[in-house]
Amino acid sequence: MDDEWRPIESAPKDGTVILAIVPNPTGGFWWMLAEWDRHGRETWSCYWDGDPPRDQPTYWRPLPT
Repeated sequence: MDDEWRPIESAPKDGTVILAIVPNPTGGFWWMLAEWDRHGRETWSCYWDGDPPRDQPTYWRPLPT
């Protein structure tokens, strides 16, 4: 399994669900599942329990098998 976090610019944009890091406005970060929006909005859709984060992911890695 790949343990390296990669810049979000290198993430797949084909609907693959990834593990992503999103900056927390109060410091630190959140990690969550994300996928490239397939509805033409040119943004990441993040799966989060609660209000969606305002910022976009900055790093990603494949989901573990």
